[in-house]
Amino acid sequence: MKTYSLFFLIAISTIACTAPDKKVMEADEYSGPIFEQSDVRTFYSDSAKVMLKMEAPLQYNYINGDKEFPEGLYMEFYDKLGAVTTTMRCDYCIYDGEEKVWKATGDVEIESFKENQKLNTEELNWDPAKEKVYTDKFVRIETDNEILMGEGLEAAQDFSTYSIKKVRGSIPINEQMR
Repeated sequence: MKTYSLFFLIAISTIACTAPDKKVMEADEYSGPIFEQSDVRTFYSDSAKVMLKMEAPLQYNYINGDKEFPEGLYMEFYDKLGAVTTTMRCDYCIYDGEEKVWKATGDVEIESFKENQKLNTEELNWDPAKEKVYTDKFVRIETDNEILMGEGLEAAQDFSTYSIKKVRGSIPINEQMR
């Protein structure tokens, strides 16, 4: 009996002292969201004045600082007096935490009340640090007197200035067409 116990003890010791299998040691790193929010309403302020309001049905936050809005996003931008100057809505949006850039996709619509313009595109990037928006996709801009269409856009974030890279067409609008 002592022989079997000694043999069993040696066998267990040998198994316990062997190096673990590498596949067991390499655990898959979790890359999903670390935080999920529903019915999100976020306000950003400067000197106690609201500058931006964001609303989304769903928001995911990731460990690398990215934020994802898989069911769309709506934003309102305010001037220093508290009036809404611009709105943006899209079907999907992601904020790149490393690059600090927002990328809106799907049916993207920007409306500038200050400039009385409406932009439609399928993709739009916003760099708040540079105060610029840009895209390489098809854009349609409607102003008081014309509809512009083209490929690619670079603009100030308030749409006070913009340029279309490849203009595809311009349709004048008069009062009878409205």
